[in-house]
Amino acid sequence: DKPKIAAFDNAIDVAGNYGLLNLVALMNERCALWLLEECPFDDEKNTFLATEYLKVSMWCYHDWVSSGIQLFNCFFGPNTLSIGLPRNFQGALNKVNQLERQYSVLAGAMRSKPPSALSSTRRQAYALGVRQSAAFSVSSD
Repeated sequence: DKPKIAAFDNAIDVAGNYGLLNLVALMNERCALWLLEECPFDDEKNTFLATEYLKVSMWCYHDWVSSGIQLFNCFFGPNTLSIGLPRNFQGALNKVNQLERQYSVLAGAMRSKPPSALSSTRRQAYALGVRQSAAFSVSSD
């Protein structure tokens, strides 16, 4: 049995319901890669969906770092990050940069990022016609 997009969406929903932004980002990325591997590149719909899943993935990796930094600052004070980001947060930022370099369609995606994937990605995905995805599951609405 090959995976179906609904299985990815279900995993994204579950991770989002538990507030696990890192897993929401990872599952969006894996879904996009699956779409690109399993479907012909000339299929515009699948290419569009893969691009949207990759965008949401980037935004969630970024928001995971942002929320982690805010939490870190709450516990340890705002000046404690001057020594550098914790390794997992630096890795997430590296992932954002890697995705942007690897997929030219993502150039500028961070500039078009909504203020927070936690609050407004749902509206953006809805406007773009993207089916059930992390955009729907990580919303704080």
